[in-house]
Amino acid sequence: MEFLAASDITPEIDWGYVDRLMQRLRETILRLNQIVAPSIRHQDPEAFLKRHLDTVVLVSRQKEIVKRLNNRGRRPEEVFFSWMRGYVITEFFCPALSKVFGVTLDSINRIGEDTLAEDDTFRRAPTADLEITVRGTRVRIEVQSGYKERRDIKQHKVEEAHRMLLSDGIRTVDIHFDLFNGRVAFVQLDSLPLEGEGWVARKEMEGQRVFEIQEKYFKWQLLDEVPRLDDLEFVL
Repeated sequence: MEFLAASDITPEIDWGYVDRLMQRLRETILRLNQIVAPSIRHQDPEAFLKRHLDTVVLVSRQKEIVKRLNNRGRRPEEVFFSWMRGYVITEFFCPALSKVFGVTLDSINRIGEDTLAEDDTFRRAPTADLEITVRGTRVRIEVQSGYKERRDIKQHKVEEAHRMLLSDGIRTVDIHFDLFNGRVAFVQLDSLPLEGEGWVARKEMEGQRVFEIQEKYFKWQLLDEVPRLDDLEFVL
């Protein structure tokens, strides 16, 4: 059966395609660094990219991680690009987030489970990306980097936030970087209702329910300085 279906033949990774995708990500970061408020720009963007892009790509290639990525039938190169884009954007804005929440940069813990480090396949886990302690409260931060008009939060992310609040008293905040429009939304997931306004079923996602991020949640334009925590109306 494997012979007839040729399922025993593994396609090779198109590293030329990967290189072009990574070059586009590099260009995106360099342009982004030019337009954000001066106080959150990286003084040496090339050093940032060497650490968080070039080195990660090199290690991923050496460990043959990319060819093991699997996500709903998408090409491994595209899954890798999506992961790298989310990872690099998160790292790029970590200094800004430290200013928003009034914490030191080295106190921001990376806790996301959708990692390339050891996994045989790419896992989509509900665990948030970052964790900090603010005013004595543990807060998990889910970072989204949006490149399209549609801005959704998946249902399992909200359910996980409610579970963490009930079980451990941990708050969860979704921070959506709408790079297409140059603005940022702040949504406290553990305070969202699980039904009602804002919830829709996406046909292209096999009917999965998502929460549409409404205009009222966008409270930061990337051209402006970071907002103050007290202006974001979080319950912490």
